[in-house]
Amino acid sequence: MNSEQKDEAKRLLLNMLSIQSYSGREGELASYIRDWMESHGYSNVAIDEVGNVSGEFGTGKECIILIGHMDTVPSFFPVKDEGKKLFGRGACDAKGPLAAMLMAPYVSDNPSNFRIKVLACVGEESDGRGIKHAIAKGIKAQYAIFGEPSGHSSIVIGYRGRIQASVEFLTNSFHASSPWMGKSALDEAIEFIQRVRQLDTSNSNNEKFNSSSLCVTRLQSGDASNVAPSKASLTIDIRIPPGADTKKIINFLEETARTINEESRVSIDDMIYGVEVNQNAELVRALRRAIYKSSGSVAKCIRKTGSGDMNHLLYGTSIQAVTYGPGDSRLSHTKNECIDLLDYYYSIEILSILPDELSKVI
Repeated sequence: MNSEQKDEAKRLLLNMLSIQSYSGREGELASYIRDWMESHGYSNVAIDEVGNVSGEFGTGKECIILIGHMDTVPSFFPVKDEGKKLFGRGACDAKGPLAAMLMAPYVSDNPSNFRIKVLACVGEESDGRGIKHAIAKGIKAQYAIFGEPSGHSSIVIGYRGRIQASVEFLTNSFHASSPWMGKSALDEAIEFIQRVRQLDTSNSNNEKFNSSSLCVTRLQSGDASNVAPSKASLTIDIRIPPGADTKKIINFLEETARTINEESRVSIDDMIYGVEVNQNAELVRALRRAIYKSSGSVAKCIRKTGSGDMNHLLYGTSIQAVTYGPGDSRLSHTKNECIDLLDYYYSIEILSILPDELSKVI
């Protein structure tokens, strides 16, 4: 990248960081990205029914789709330019990776047989409606890269899956001075939590990616300080490795709740399967080559213990996909969220030469 291209890349990211775009409020940023695409050589630029923005570069038959997200978690803070780093909400998660994707086709001087499509999604930090809508409409591509912070020399090839369940217990209430009258709904909820802890194998497994973990994220109960609660509801987040028997886990949750209270209710709010990409897949090999050619770094393949939009696409499709982008994921959602500009520039260069490297390995 020359100095003018770096200036344009920095200006793009600064402008994106300056626009507040919490989940459900991405409209202003979507309009900005649409206008930027139209003024920088993209074709077929559009905003779809749910607010996703897309545009294309090139006319090749085969397609590489670059998928990022516009939304951030709440708690916006002023953007700061500190020379080598840019600070702002979404700098690494994930406006930095999205900006790198937007810039890559624009700065590329490596003609290839691929058509490049960039898709900026809504709702990644909430209900995933953007990527789910895109998948439902049909993603016509052979290769996909999801923009999340991995650092320019690392490639994310795996994510654990997720089961989110809500559980409710109902009992008769009684005065707190007479606990011998029975179990409260809160007692039952606590007993349920203790029993299902056996699903969590992360403490006995050093390889966290291949283990399951369980976290209670909500627990609500009680109306008065001197009354045993008659209702308790809780939400649990279970992360599961690729290949986990989700049906068996859900049956265990339901049976455990039922043995405590036959009137209990278990509902599955969300479920996605764990995924892992073969390290010898064409896309992984091509990205490794691009990383080494651009930065001289030997690429590292990593697996993450969370879940991402890649989970939604990979399960049940033949599309090759990885997750890649500038940024340090440890800074995501923090008050110190920032991105290193050198990391950002390297990622743009790497993505810009990726189509040419991919054409050499397929």
